[in-house]
Amino acid sequence: ISGDSLQETKLLAEIGEQARVPVISLNSPASLSLRKYSHLIQATYDSSSEAKGITAFIHGFEWKSVALVYEDDDDWRESMQLMVDHFHENGVRIQSKVGFTVSSSEKMMMNRLRKMKKSGTTVFVVHMSELVATHLFTCAGRLRMMCEGFAWVLTAKTMNSLQGRNGHEYAKEAMEGVVGFRSYIPVSNELHNFTARWRKTLPLEEAVGTEITRFSISGVWAHDFAWALARAAEFTRMPNVSSTLLEAIKECRFKGLSGDFHIKHKKLLSSKFEIVNLIGSGERRIGFWNSNGSFSNTRHLSSTTHNNLETIIWPGGTIQSPQGRKLEERKRKTLRVLVTSSNRFPRLVKVATDPVTKKVTAEGFCVDVFRASISPFNYEVEFTLWRNGSNYDDLAYALSSQKDKYDAAVGDITITYNRSSYVDFTMPFTEMGVGIITSRERSAWVFLKPLTPELWLTTAAFFVLTGIIVWLIEKPENTEFQGTWSKQIGVIFWFGFSTLVYAH
Repeated sequence: ISGDSLQETKLLAEIGEQARVPVISLNSPASLSLRKYSHLIQATYDSSSEAKGITAFIHGFEWKSVALVYEDDDDWRESMQLMVDHFHENGVRIQSKVGFTVSSSEKMMMNRLRKMKKSGTTVFVVHMSELVATHLFTCAGRLRMMCEGFAWVLTAKTMNSLQGRNGHEYAKEAMEGVVGFRSYIPVSNELHNFTARWRKTLPLEEAVGTEITRFSISGVWAHDFAWALARAAEFTRMPNVSSTLLEAIKECRFKGLSGDFHIKHKKLLSSKFEIVNLIGSGERRIGFWNSNGSFSNTRHLSSTTHNNLETIIWPGGTIQSPQGRKLEERKRKTLRVLVTSSNRFPRLVKVATDPVTKKVTAEGFCVDVFRASISPFNYEVEFTLWRNGSNYDDLAYALSSQKDKYDAAVGDITITYNRSSYVDFTMPFTEMGVGIITSRERSAWVFLKPLTPELWLTTAAFFVLTGIIVWLIEKPENTEFQGTWSKQIGVIFWFGFSTLVYAH
């Protein structure tokens, strides 16, 4: 069983492929890069269903724009992008995106949150681990962003790790008034009895003063997979059964602590979410987001809008829902973009100037990537032709020194150390790889082109010199290098020529 890190899951999945044994991953992100592993089974939540639920929740309160605060790592980038796509498709504008890591300093967090507050952002969607989220909300509280008028929505990445021990009181107190989506685990007598039995097995020093209200979500999934593994192992030992352990696990069907256990497309997916409102060091359930695309409350009334949810207590202790930022009709900001003009690689960037209006237009892969990256921010783009040919060192300097004229540059610009001292580059999105430069000439003797007459003469002279040196060393004692002068001269030339074909 692997952990919740994507890199760890990939490593163990590779081992599982080599050993041809099942690898079970708990709460790791659903990634397209994991599809190639035939022996990997994941237990995780349905990112698509979650994205739809959060989008519907935002629509219900008529919030037109949100800020996305995320953990900047590879593990959950795909699920975050899925949410971004749902926002765009449903008319929710992403006002800003801010990424933090485990190593982000408190000063950096405070500065970035302060900028978002000054820009008028009041609705935030947070997609990060519980550890980073705890620091985030502590900083937000100091900046008075956890008071009336603000709304914070947590994804299951954060909420799933908050369930279990009450060792998270400090984290939950910092998140008072926050609404979160969490994978739904149905309450049952079996779950209650198992949690009670498990708690009794804890060492006394851990059990005293620590109330475990419910088993963690990953723990519930691990319990059900343990049952599935035991059943599969028993099944494969039966006579006249040719199924592998992996096939037997996939065919398991039973009622587990997490609900109906059923593997589909190598995943045990949780597509139903409970919506939780954090209050003080506790929490209260305000409803559910169902796999059929509807909200329901604790009385099981279902609706496609958020109206069926219980009353939400927002930051500041108010039940009045935040209004979100009022988007004013204003002129879209125009980005002034330098674009390379050499047209050396038209598939990367191709520039044309209208002879009448003098308007510069650009197309190609680099331009497509640029437009996609700025699409959430609703910018106009004004291209300006770089007229100094392929001298991109000067382009980087001009972009740095003339900030009042240019905002960015797009084109077939290679990242170099010298240019990086003037401008910030994006991450590379094309790779050169290993290549060979060849002539278009189709002659079989084209390889002789680089061999100039001077090189031929120098090579022949070294052959003769090698033969003479060997002859001088061997002549006194080696009879093969003795005899008539014609024979000795022949030996000198023969030995020099032999260096072409003999290994020594």
